[in-house]
Amino acid sequence: MKYLIVIIVIGIIITAGIFLTKGGNEETGKETSLSDRGIMSESASDGMYGVVAEESVINWEGRKPRVANYRDRGTISVSSGNFTVSGDEVTDGNVVIDMNSITVLSTGLGTGESMLQNHLKTDDFFSVEEFPTAELKVTSAVLGEDGFYKVRGTLTIKGITNDVEFPAVVSTEGDSIEIEGETQLDRTLWDVRFGSGKFFSDLTDNLVDDFFTVSFSVTARRAQ
Repeated sequence: MKYLIVIIVIGIIITAGIFLTKGGNEETGKETSLSDRGIMSESASDGMYGVVAEESVINWEGRKPRVANYRDRGTISVSSGNFTVSGDEVTDGNVVIDMNSITVLSTGLGTGESMLQNHLKTDDFFSVEEFPTAELKVTSAVLGEDGFYKVRGTLTIKGITNDVEFPAVVSTEGDSIEIEGETQLDRTLWDVRFGSGKFFSDLTDNLVDDFFTVSFSVTARRAQ
């Protein structure tokens, strides 16, 4: 049942993913990276699986590349999700992300969390009043020689859909599956332009990296 791993990965992003604010294409500074870990899998039954929102978490990290060690960090919640496994294949699957749940845990300034949190919900970033949800759909996954699955799919944010792909590892226990992964997304592909050097000049220390890092741990459980 190794190929069932493919479906659970939909819980990313939530990435993206997403998801979803400012980002960085430099080293994340984490002590443990996805490449340090292997896949652990057991047999799982065919059927419908549902994402357990309260047992899942998506973390994001954004950066200002011209300010040393500047990182903003926070979380975002999964609203719902499900997928179907049949004959070792995923026949369908999606994950819905609650964009209103964007939370800022810390800023590079060490203060101003609530201000940044409110800003991320405006039209400068994710326009959550107009677009309260985002959605990840998985279209395929291929097991690589490195032991990780390369998951491909589409991510829709602010009504804009782009292709995404990312590696993932999975551990299964009984009727529950936990997926962990990390990826980086270019926010400008979803019209999130605030502080981007692609669209604005003379930003000095206010330049915000176009890439943001998304890491996730998603649990899904087979429907009874």
